[in-house]
Amino acid sequence: LHPCVAEAESVDSVGTGRRYYAEIKSRLSTIAGEHEGVSFADFHRGGNHGLGHECFNDIEHLNLEEGMSALNKMLADKIREIEKR
Repeated sequence: LHPCVAEAESVDSVGTGRRYYAEIKSRLSTIAGEHEGVSFADFHRGGNHGLGHECFNDIEHLNLEEGMSALNKMLADKIREIEKR
């Protein structure tokens, strides 16, 4: 989600509220914890993902330059972290 709406009441463009988002995150974390070899990673972070305006084509879609590179780095870092466990 574009950083311009990171402080909005909803965490995405379809209106998912912050409380509901926290519930979704909690449930997915629980499910991942109940199954060996399953991990849950929250790259969205309630809209506080650290990606700047330059990473987006529009309000919620990453572009193919900065956005793709930034997300690929985040994914690679998470995979390395998981592999160390």
